[in-house]
Amino acid sequence: MIIRVKKKLENTELELKVSYIDNHGNGVSFSNNIEFLIPGALKDEIVLAKPMKTIDKKVYCKLTKVKLRSDSRIKEDCKKFIICGGCDFRQVNKAWLQDWKFDK
Repeated sequence: MIIRVKKKLENTELELKVSYIDNHGNGVSFSNNIEFLIPGALKDEIVLAKPMKTIDKKVYCKLTKVKLRSDSRIKEDCKKFIICGGCDFRQVNKAWLQDWKFDK
């Protein structure tokens, strides 16, 4: 079920701390018992994100800025990485990616 983002979250940029990475590669953050999914964000990063849509009580956000970077973050090698959505992990080093795959 797709619903619009609540009025109080529309046109808002939220500062969120990422708790973990889900099975789809989204950074997951919780605030006021709301689950936020942020593609491109990494665990323990503090990011600015804009809520875009709500699906099944999860708020999907667009990453707008990384305020506190993970040590595993690298410069992505594709300019369209976040826009395209075809790749999940162009922003991490190979060691981090191998560890994440092993843990899953």
